[in-house]
Amino acid sequence: MATLGPRQLSNGLEPHPKRQRTSPSPPPLPSSQDGRDFLNDCLPDDDEDATSSQPAMVHWKRPPPPKLDPSSDPLVFQQIDIDYYVGASTVPGMPGMGTGPVPVLRMFGVTSDGNSVCSHIHGFLPYFFVPAPRDFSTQHCATFRSALNTAVMGDLRSSRDNIREAVLAVEMCRKSSIYGFYFNEMSDFLRVTVSLPKLVAPARRLVSCISVPPFGQIDYQVYEANIDFEVRFMVDTGVVGCSWIELPAGKYRFRNQSQTCGTGTLIGGGGASEMKPHPPVTRCQIEVDVSYEDFISHLQEGEWQAIAPVRILSFDIECAAKKKGAFPEAQRDPVIQIANVAVLQGETEPFVKNVFTLDTCAPIAGTDVRVFAPETKLPKYEAELRMSEAELRKCETQLLKEWAEFLQELDPDIITGYNIVNFDLPYLLNRAKALK
Repeated sequence: MATLGPRQLSNGLEPHPKRQRTSPSPPPLPSSQDGRDFLNDCLPDDDEDATSSQPAMVHWKRPPPPKLDPSSDPLVFQQIDIDYYVGASTVPGMPGMGTGPVPVLRMFGVTSDGNSVCSHIHGFLPYFFVPAPRDFSTQHCATFRSALNTAVMGDLRSSRDNIREAVLAVEMCRKSSIYGFYFNEMSDFLRVTVSLPKLVAPARRLVSCISVPPFGQIDYQVYEANIDFEVRFMVDTGVVGCSWIELPAGKYRFRNQSQTCGTGTLIGGGGASEMKPHPPVTRCQIEVDVSYEDFISHLQEGEWQAIAPVRILSFDIECAAKKKGAFPEAQRDPVIQIANVAVLQGETEPFVKNVFTLDTCAPIAGTDVRVFAPETKLPKYEAELRMSEAELRKCETQLLKEWAEFLQELDPDIITGYNIVNFDLPYLLNRAKALK
């Protein structure tokens, strides 16, 4: 009786090599806020008789976060990713409109001690420029803003999403156009600030359709309306890729009071005040709110050239097509293996090497092999002992559940692998849906 190799299944299925596909397009992945919860939510709770051959999963937790007092301790981390979301309203104590949806930027990063950080950055708004008409003065700004706001709000129609004001401000400023050469002369421009990034496009389109007395309708040349919101933020605040960010003492606020030994008093963003912290929405160890005007982006010089102990996970899945020669489909074909390697930036050896495998698997040198099979079969590694379809689904469900727990426990900063965005991640999520 032959033992099973790492790429064999005792139910007769053969693994299919992963290949790139350009069509059909993969479904969109969940946001970073809830992506790891999604896999667990899609899987059923009934996992009886589907147990791993290993005891309790080994924990690879990050070091515990320090107890910080935001009134006296700065928070310093290396940012590795920036995105934004639209909040329902302004967080109390933070700059913003007060009512209606607001854009909030998020910085994800790592401290020098290896703690994960999410910083919600408030108060920064999208904008673009148009040349000011001849004889335009500051007294015309309110009329210009009102006319453009009316046009944009009318264009939104039923998709206003509780937006009360589309155009928040129109201000005069002195700039120099780089379209052509004007002997470095400065000229008057209008800076048009809108409430949400998605409103830049309609405002840009409609600005040449409005009539502002006494100037009438003008075909404006629009400047800097095609810059991504995150890039606009980075340019204006001096943030570069993977720079070290410092939140000074008294300028930030924890979302989870268990993270702090202070009182939760916020200084900045409108004065000192006692208020209930906003609930955390990520799995980061440290989650804070701060104004975009109150953080420091350090130049990458001297001590700020260091690299934080970033956690990097590389993984790969194997699927088994039930139809011979067919490409695996998540609706019907199981995930039979997930192999993982995790390393800390700066280290030469990985601190995690494991394989989650459905049914049995031959030993792999230097690797923690985690077998998912009915308990009655765990001591046996014989190809003739095949799982039923029901057993297969239960064991696969447990495999995906424990891999999701492993992912949450490991809390990687960077996830990499061959074609994982187009194949592995969509397949895992769709397979979890199919098993629910």
